Amino acid sequence: MDRRQLKGMSIDRLWALHTNLDEVLTVRLIALKSELEKRLTKLRQDYDCATVLRERVQVLVRQLAELQKLQERVQKAQERTVCAHTYREHTGEGRENQA
Repeated sequence: MDRRQLKGMSIDRLWALHTNLDEVLTVRLIALKSELEKRLTKLRQDYDCATVLRERVQVLVRQLAELQKLQERVQKAQERTVCAHTYREHTGEGRENQA
């Protein structure tokens, strides 16, 4: 619609056009707002999920570090045990106690 058409309209017709346009834009804005709210809810859920996952990963990383330390201690204990057995075999220590 161009300016000449608008100038030729009566006040009542212009007001009706304004009212109609207002209703159409209101419906569109409500639909857009609803869609944006849905997207925001999804983003918040994704953020919450990512936060939970990040926290879980941090816990798992700490647990892994603890397990690695424990594994190192077990390995050192095994090495000491092997060394003690080897020492006893070479020195004959322990055979006297068995006899």
